[in-house]
Amino acid sequence: MGAPSGAIPPVPGATQPPARRIVREVEGLAARGVQEAILVSQDTLAYGRDLPGNGDIAYLLQALGTIRACVDPAMYLHPAHVNDR
Repeated sequence: MGAPSGAIPPVPGATQPPARRIVREVEGLAARGVQEAILVSQDTLAYGRDLPGNGDIAYLLQALGTIRACVDPAMYLHPAHVNDR
């Protein structure tokens, strides 16, 4: 079952999984009827910086935008990493 509101459970695996893995997971959740997915990280806008060829958070959000579940990325954003994309 999911975590209670406000609790973030331990997350197994890599700290920054490749975008395709995140997209597949959200697609699977949407297929099971989940209507909202929230990306949780220490600094969401820093996503992909250490993953060669994997794009950045804008690339990931564009890929997630094609899925019928609502994705809310607006958690834990560092203002120094905001750009026009």
